[in-house]
Amino acid sequence: MTNLFIILMISNMYLLVLSTRNGSLKALWNLEEMCKCKLDYSALVYVNYGCWCGIGGAGEPIDGIDRCCMLHDKCYDAAIDKRECFDVPFEYIDDYSWNCVNKEPICRGNFIVFG
Repeated sequence: MTNLFIILMISNMYLLVLSTRNGSLKALWNLEEMCKCKLDYSALVYVNYGCWCGIGGAGEPIDGIDRCCMLHDKCYDAAIDKRECFDVPFEYIDDYSWNCVNKEPICRGNFIVFG
């Protein structure tokens, strides 16, 4: 039931962001697009996966996918430390800059997300 609630909440937030920002993607949507860039499929399959995928995160990643989620969280942390965005709960809707270069998501400043 909790997973269904999270998926519905994410879906509603996605529609809200798209409708209010003319399609500009924000934080959670950046993760979605990063997964599509690197893996060619949706990030939603990783809701509550491993130690880092989903809300929060701690410990040693269980595999490469979980490591990707950890690095995504660390991208937020770096942006927050540099005061480029706000901390929880805003981090889930606050935008950050990245590009997809040769199927590799790269944060602004050339930090490679999926190392």
